[in-house]
Amino acid sequence: MYEWSEHAVVVDEGIRREVRFISTATGLLYVSLYVAMDSLTSALRLVVCPAWHADGDYGFEVAHHLCAGVAKSGGAAAMFHWPGHGESDGDPRTLTIDQFVNAGEAVVDEVLATYGPGTLAIAGVQVGAVPAVGIARSRHAERLLLIEPDLDVEAHYLAIERTARRTSLGKERPRNWAASRFIPQRLREAPVPIHPLLVDKPSGTKRSAVVRYEQGSPIEQGSPIDYPNVEDLTVSGSRRRRSPDHHLALREVALDWLINVETANA
Repeated sequence: MYEWSEHAVVVDEGIRREVRFISTATGLLYVSLYVAMDSLTSALRLVVCPAWHADGDYGFEVAHHLCAGVAKSGGAAAMFHWPGHGESDGDPRTLTIDQFVNAGEAVVDEVLATYGPGTLAIAGVQVGAVPAVGIARSRHAERLLLIEPDLDVEAHYLAIERTARRTSLGKERPRNWAASRFIPQRLREAPVPIHPLLVDKPSGTKRSAVVRYEQGSPIEQGSPIDYPNVEDLTVSGSRRRRSPDHHLALREVALDWLINVETANA
């Protein structure tokens, strides 16, 4: 039998990346931890909540880029697979927003237990922005970064289903099934509190930002300007267009905000 645990730690470009499975209420959760090989020179502790489903690969790419960048800057970071998605246990059909938040809280606790306390930052990619806000609130994160956020959960999953129907060429698919995965029905039906998602009180969040394409989806029905305490960072282009550099500009703007906010407040 292949002993994967022997290869669960990778060292590259001065970064140590370690894979762990932590126990949660929904089963084992896949977590990828990043830290510089030398020593922790920054207080930044980042947890990235990735996208889900058909956008997972895009979201994972963003998550890994942010984690590696924070590690190179001297901090520590982690990304994970949602319950019922990727390498994590769980049935996506029964998941709720609360279970997503609980999973993220477990990752935050793992990061702080491993690397010690510091300036906690939570980042959410696309629909991962919704539980990211809940995690930032409950764990009193000082930084909150939302990347191309989809805060309307129902609309997000309806769009996934429409895409699946267009690409299936009329083939029959099971109910609530799209792009080779089940749609988390309870997640999409759960009431999602939008206001006041990004208000800094009483969550304790001192700085919040949104990074999005100029032609991307706006927050909720309006603009990030609707949230006066949130910095609005836009990147030229559109998420819907295939990027030859894998959305590098978007990733770099997000990373720059995380690192520079931490440096400015050191």
